[in-house]
Amino acid sequence: MQRRKLAFAKSIGLASALTVTLLPFQITSASADTWEQTCGNIINTPFPSGNSPQDAQTRRDYLSGLACLIFREHMEGTGSPRFVLRGALIATAASHAINSRDGQWWAPGNDPHFDPVRQTGSDTRIKATNFCRPNGFKKTSEITYTGTGSGGSTPRAAVTWWLNSPTHKNIIKDPELVWMGHAAVWGKANPTLQSSNDEVTIVVDFATCTA
Repeated sequence: MQRRKLAFAKSIGLASALTVTLLPFQITSASADTWEQTCGNIINTPFPSGNSPQDAQTRRDYLSGLACLIFREHMEGTGSPRFVLRGALIATAASHAINSRDGQWWAPGNDPHFDPVRQTGSDTRIKATNFCRPNGFKKTSEITYTGTGSGGSTPRAAVTWWLNSPTHKNIIKDPELVWMGHAAVWGKANPTLQSSNDEVTIVVDFATCTA
């Protein structure tokens, strides 16, 4: 079904950490380049809804562009190493994106990090992955976004919205966070947004393990 499409790294089933070599970009330090120069024009592309092989490739590129922007902003001004993708976090982010899109419970005033059906928040979901065994989790965080329209469903739109929110910006810039998992699914999680052929729901989960 079209509304069930989601995009994330091919190695989602791996329990071990995914490496950034899966992503077709290099960020070695904070850069004065524009977002397009660093991450490519994919950051201005809406999330596709079709079934073609080209749509599947665009979804993979979309997630790469989104990760590139997050990595770039994380490193800029902090000197922090870029995040490392983790399969368990990608899986839990994907699950919450699908459930949120299907439930459309991100209406204004609702907490997008809380699943009212399963009664779970982001901290509970992330810790349920158990990948920080045996010492457990030191810190978890989550950022979410849903948007519609050709200009509102791009990686640029999501990251711009996060950076304009001090809470979300601080999560992206947090030097203590190490692991990241991100997912996007076609469709909107906020029922008050205008419907469009271009819609996206994005969840990005972060974590740090106790040493």
